[in-house]
Amino acid sequence: MPFALTAVLFGLVVLATHFIQGITGFGCAVLAMPFCILLTGIDTARPVLTVLALVLDVYLLFVSWKHVDWRQYLRILAFVLPGLPVGMIAYNVLPRTTLMHILAAFMVIVGIQGLVTQFRPGRGTPRPWPMWLLDSLLFIGGAAQGAFTSGGPPVIIYATQKLKDKSSFRATLVAIWTTLNVFIIADIVIRDKLAGAPVRLVLTSLPFLVLGAVLGDLAHRRISGERFTQLIYVVLVISAVFMIL
Repeated sequence: MPFALTAVLFGLVVLATHFIQGITGFGCAVLAMPFCILLTGIDTARPVLTVLALVLDVYLLFVSWKHVDWRQYLRILAFVLPGLPVGMIAYNVLPRTTLMHILAAFMVIVGIQGLVTQFRPGRGTPRPWPMWLLDSLLFIGGAAQGAFTSGGPPVIIYATQKLKDKSSFRATLVAIWTTLNVFIIADIVIRDKLAGAPVRLVLTSLPFLVLGAVLGDLAHRRISGERFTQLIYVVLVISAVFMIL
């Protein structure tokens, strides 16, 4: 396929998925990865999407800085950071299919359960998850982020329990992704995975990213808190399906 066509198709995927992350604060990498792998292969798609995700997260963090819940940010990092190198090592040395399928199945269950709860008539306040389970999910989320640049879906599950305000939810998550992606990009650069085609794809994708980010931020400001929560669970389920494509 000619590079120009690949770049346009890649850019359109970036536009759509970064629009979604502009609303929710997560999802761009895991939603884009299956399509971008088909276009370029995983060794090109992973570094390009990681760089683009960092650019988007820095922008979203800039426009929503005052909404970051720094207490939750530090707590999440305390459990996620130890998992990050585990995921990066696993990506380079271990088969990934089985782990992704297990993680995807778990995400589908949580997403569907959340949607049922949201749409059930006369719903009450959902019972909170035990802290030991939420903390375990954060470690798994760090490993998933390190391995797949997946947006750490288990971290999303934690955030739905602890960050109820939509702006705080998005801002705190993008602060986490910004921190984690700096480490992942450092590993990519050390391994010389950005030379050649990946750099060109990053540059050609930037206009698509900007458009998706701006439109997503506008949509985030307009969406109601209830619709925002429902969208989180929908994206969680769709992300899970995309992980096993």
